[in-house]
Amino acid sequence: MPKPGPKKNAKNAIDKALAEEEERKRLEEEARLAELRAKKERELKELRLRETFEAFVSQEKAKLEIEAEDFLQKVNGYDSVVRKFAATKRDEADWKRFLLCSKLPDPTNEPELNTYLSLWAEETVGNDDDPSVQALVDALPDAEKLCNNIAEAVSLECDVLNHGAQVNLRVHLATMRQLIQSKWDSVSCRIMQHFDLFGSEPNENFHYATSTQDYICGLWGNLTRNPRHKTIEYANIKLSMSLPKPISLANVAIRMLYESGFTASAPFFFQDSEQHMSVIGGVLFLDLFEMPEAPKTMGHMMIRQILSPNGRLKLIPYPFKKAETEAAEDHEAEEEPSTDTSNIWPAQICYDISPDCFIHRESAKMMSWDEIYMCWSDENIGDVEINTESGQIKFRTTQFRPTAFVQKTFAEFPLLDWAIEPCGKDRACFRIQGSSNEICFEVFDGKCRLISPMNSFLETHVAGQWFTPTLFLMKLSQVGLNFQGPQSLKGVDFDPSILKSPAAEESALKGIGFCAQYFAIRRSPSNRHISNSKIALQVQRVVEGTALSEDPVCFLFIFLCFEASFHVADKIFCLFQLLWTTIFFDSACRIGENDVKIGYCVQEGFVTDETNFFMAHDDIPPENPIPLHSSFYSAMKSLVPEPEAALNLEQTDAMFSKSIFEVLQATRLLSFSA
Repeated sequence: MPKPGPKKNAKNAIDKALAEEEERKRLEEEARLAELRAKKERELKELRLRETFEAFVSQEKAKLEIEAEDFLQKVNGYDSVVRKFAATKRDEADWKRFLLCSKLPDPTNEPELNTYLSLWAEETVGNDDDPSVQALVDALPDAEKLCNNIAEAVSLECDVLNHGAQVNLRVHLATMRQLIQSKWDSVSCRIMQHFDLFGSEPNENFHYATSTQDYICGLWGNLTRNPRHKTIEYANIKLSMSLPKPISLANVAIRMLYESGFTASAPFFFQDSEQHMSVIGGVLFLDLFEMPEAPKTMGHMMIRQILSPNGRLKLIPYPFKKAETEAAEDHEAEEEPSTDTSNIWPAQICYDISPDCFIHRESAKMMSWDEIYMCWSDENIGDVEINTESGQIKFRTTQFRPTAFVQKTFAEFPLLDWAIEPCGKDRACFRIQGSSNEICFEVFDGKCRLISPMNSFLETHVAGQWFTPTLFLMKLSQVGLNFQGPQSLKGVDFDPSILKSPAAEESALKGIGFCAQYFAIRRSPSNRHISNSKIALQVQRVVEGTALSEDPVCFLFIFLCFEASFHVADKIFCLFQLLWTTIFFDSACRIGENDVKIGYCVQEGFVTDETNFFMAHDDIPPENPIPLHSSFYSAMKSLVPEPEAALNLEQTDAMFSKSIFEVLQATRLLSFSA
């Protein structure tokens, strides 16, 4: 049989290709039509479900309105009790201040506070007859007390979300801290003008050191201008500095002032930067200023040079200009010629912070404050070494300005886990696990007390003491435990950062506050996957003498409760309420043209942003649907079937509920948990 020719082979190949193309088009068309049919079926199903759901909501409208009114009355009633309690506390504080004959102003009375700050700014601390720091040391306790009082007032305004008053008080606090700095300037200036009355180093340079509870100060004056002097060391106060050659040859003085008080970092709270930073330990103020000439005796008179009539230090910028470092450069020209003095002549600084600080290794840095750009900067700072056991820090810098060891304010976020568990009458324990650390604390009567972690610093300054929620978190941040949550997305650089809507968050927080006495509440992993109008939480009824279950609820129990007889269902419900239940709440559920607040129980692990009522309960018979609720509080209340227990829930202490609400609000657990 003859073989087919080349033309016939080509024709067969073309026919085959055409057949394959037609088959491909046919399959594509079938797939397209199947997809259209499936899409249409989905849309019809969603329409039927939406219509059914809207009809169900209309059917439940009366009950939802009653629940909403009940929740609103409860909120208003508790707010009234809290306001009366706050007014009573203010009156007690005023009376106590009156009995103590305190000269300090009330931080919440702005005219009184402004008057005090103005008068203290004009007041002179010490005089030329006694150029020591004693007068300032005597004045510092009251100054620090006022700073702490203002910080406490700031925390109270944070607790009640009064942003304007909070900002105003923070400005006053920064002003007070700056006034304390100006008093140190005045005293330092007076000491330098009378340096001949004080002792000096063996190398004949001026050397003065002093310390108080919250301050360490070292003053050094260059009397000899000898380049062989390479170090300033205050062994008794653990401060030291290497002397760059230009400084050792210049007519200058140096002050190293370390402030470690609770409010030392207050002037640096407002930051114009992408990442908000928090100070660990304290702030080291480095100042380079002009050294006055030695006093001259003329007969019975002593003539002293006054560098500044207003008592301010005459600061000198560093690195020096070439004219000021000319001698040093000429001296070193043959050894190492260079035109960039900022790189050649850094100073090495050494100081101590508390070894009990919690350092976030990934973000902790040595930085100085840039007053022009209002931010912390690590420019011209290098060779940083920290001994975590002793707390000693060494670094090199060419900047003479406020310097501190800082880390990201929100280093612990997103939070990995959290839980609340009642631990007595009107008491609850919080456990919050951050990215690096975990804290546990107790809440009672409007205040918080630390349980763990614990070390020597915390035992001295925090342990056994009760603080209002925001003040408590501010105390912890001083040692690097940064659990105060962001109030906006500014300065937040982690992902995801889903900020829940105020309506959803406030309703959930108040519901948790009302029910935390009788429920354990914890993070739901589903919460991060849903939009800002939706919140998911896991709750478990706490029964005295019964341990909490670690496993989420098996949804089968909900189904059985509606299918079983009343007697059996009652037993099953008792078992169900001792397991973890996930409550899903949507503050903006679209019903027709309106947004409605809807809450209901769902199965954990199947909650997404697309979750709706019937998707969550597609295995529940329509004749026995899961109840809808108008708030978190109503949904949690429905899990308490006994009349006596429900009555107890209605009578939860107002201050306890307020405490829970304020802690949740300050930590932003619902918005910033992983």
